[in-house]
Amino acid sequence: MSAMTAVFRPSSGRILAFLDRLLAALPLLLPYLVLSIVYGWQASRHGTPWIFTDELEFTQLARSVAETGELSRRGVPLTGSFSLYPYLTAPAWFFEDTKAGYEAAKLIGVLGMTLAFFPAYGLARLVASRPAAILAALGATMIPAYAYTSILVEEPLAYPWATLCLFLAARWYVTPSRRTFAAAGAAGAAAPLFRDELAVVLLVLVGVGLVLGWQQPRARELRRRVHPLVLVPIAAALAAAGYLAEQEVAARSVEWRTVSRVFPERLLEYGTWAAGAFSIGIAVLPVLAALVFLVPGRERRDRGVDALRLVLGLSILGFGAYTAVKAAYLSTVFADRVSERNLIYLSPLVFAAAAAALERRLISLWALGPAALGVLYLLTATPYQMEFHFYSDAPGLGILARANRDYGWTPDHAQTVLLWMLAAATAVLLAVALLRSRPAVSLAIGGLAGALVLGWTMTAELAAASASNSFSRTLLRNLPAPLDWVDRRSGGEPVLYLGQKIADPNGLWSLEFWNRSIKRVYSLDGTAPGPGPTVTPSLASRHGTLAGSPGYDFVLAESSIDLVGRVLEQHGGWRLYRIEQPLRLRTSQSGIYSDGWVGQQHEADVVTATYNRFETPGNRPSTMLVTVSKKAWCGKNVPGKVLIQIGPLALGQQRNGVLRRATTERRWVVNSCQEKTFTLPAPPPPFHVSVTIDGTFVPHDLDPSNSERRRLGAMVGFTWKEGRD
Repeated sequence: MSAMTAVFRPSSGRILAFLDRLLAALPLLLPYLVLSIVYGWQASRHGTPWIFTDELEFTQLARSVAETGELSRRGVPLTGSFSLYPYLTAPAWFFEDTKAGYEAAKLIGVLGMTLAFFPAYGLARLVASRPAAILAALGATMIPAYAYTSILVEEPLAYPWATLCLFLAARWYVTPSRRTFAAAGAAGAAAPLFRDELAVVLLVLVGVGLVLGWQQPRARELRRRVHPLVLVPIAAALAAAGYLAEQEVAARSVEWRTVSRVFPERLLEYGTWAAGAFSIGIAVLPVLAALVFLVPGRERRDRGVDALRLVLGLSILGFGAYTAVKAAYLSTVFADRVSERNLIYLSPLVFAAAAAALERRLISLWALGPAALGVLYLLTATPYQMEFHFYSDAPGLGILARANRDYGWTPDHAQTVLLWMLAAATAVLLAVALLRSRPAVSLAIGGLAGALVLGWTMTAELAAASASNSFSRTLLRNLPAPLDWVDRRSGGEPVLYLGQKIADPNGLWSLEFWNRSIKRVYSLDGTAPGPGPTVTPSLASRHGTLAGSPGYDFVLAESSIDLVGRVLEQHGGWRLYRIEQPLRLRTSQSGIYSDGWVGQQHEADVVTATYNRFETPGNRPSTMLVTVSKKAWCGKNVPGKVLIQIGPLALGQQRNGVLRRATTERRWVVNSCQEKTFTLPAPPPPFHVSVTIDGTFVPHDLDPSNSERRRLGAMVGFTWKEGRD
């Protein structure tokens, strides 16, 4: 009996010790598990990607890693950039079933982004008690940006790594040693590999290192010995070095050069927008508390508090500058955007600072007024974008858009609510500061305010995720079923996509995502979109043979393109062919949008549609029917002069089909609500038909209630008939 007792006692002791550690970790593990379940449920309701081209590009890269171990898009190796995200999500695409791979990729994002809870807790623990640190970590992992967990972008994995880096930077300051320096340096060096923006982390580490060096005894002794006049040339040298560094950055960065030299006023404007959206998304109070926390008061010096202030201040400067420059530059080349997504990495720091301010009453009353005025400016200067169902670059605004849909809030209503929230946040901080002698009361006030903040942030996250999922479901309803029909019909063999006049590429992008067999994307008119390389094949002969064929037996073509081969399946506007090599066109048309209109996206008074026929059965006589219509537009009349010509086809200078000479032509003037069909005898194939419309209009310009902004001529349809009428 004694021998058996000796055997089991150590084993039972180890089990008890393990259970004790598990019980101690439960307050951290339980929130992680609960949040993972919530975000996993949200992700399961996200039916298909919709943020293009980001999601498709990262999927292409991840699949190429899973298949070949290398980064490539549409079979072409990626050069000039690198990201760890495709490598970390590549295991999801080991599944042969695309649906299973998609769910696995989303799950990686959910579990990965929620991991930020642990370093966020460690960061807050430097300055707050365990319960307050848990609340701060919950705040950092319940922000609206967690709507990104359902989306295949870098943020779900970049966010926890950035949080870890900032925690290690603060810990290095608290306990400077080779070990803490190595940990912070190694994590910081890897940060830009998760997302380019995280190069800011390296600058934060440099700042922490400089402050630590400044505080060294040798540095203090040197400063004591140096005469004040010596500081003048040192300051001048530093200023000159800064100037030269800025010139070098401007020479290397087109973004910084454009913004700083041409549009410097946009830095403040777009940076303010992003900060305002960030403040709204996390309920205003944490931002106000963090700004007040930055200002030291009369409290006893604390290494953890100093560390958080330093890292928070450096991060605000770094991420704030990055966001302002990027948003300002985008306004010059793309669109005016509220770029809150670039500021989300401040969240763990802001919530940790708010926890310290409320729990330890680290509030400087003289700083509260200026901080409140600063937040007031952010809230009133930011556009709320309530007209958008989901604003992907600023998920923090999603709660206002939801209030607009559910309760009829206008921007004025939203601003009133936000100003009352600012007033309440100011009152909370003021009460906590004034009740220093009554810690129980101030702690209760801070705890209640913290609970309300968490309620707001979680509501904002749910609103953003719901809106994103709604977009996804809408897109899903418009996709052909089954989603992977091309893969199923081709048996997984490589497929070439061939299109033209691709005005809305969402359908193509969705097809490419759900059907891995689509390996190349071509267009006859150069409208094929990225991500990845595209090809515009030219005619190799007058008989429709296309140059640059990859040699695939399967081609997925838009319905306006007729190929020589057998149609295997047709869905919506696409037909899957098994072609007869070489790749040849039977017919093709250009200049016509998928809705039948002939037009342009840019300024154009004359627009043209063309039709090519490369073969007919037995080269027998045939007839072309050309319909020109404005029946879909019965508004203000803009006459369009119509010229229809038909004749033998020749190869133009760009190896495209052109008219050699006109054998028949028709003229007409098309007015609003009119339609006419013309019958033209066709010459032997190959032949070419062109329809030119002189006189275009923009529906929105004639009727502001119409959202159509293309410059349109008329609707044109081509019909080929055997024989002569």
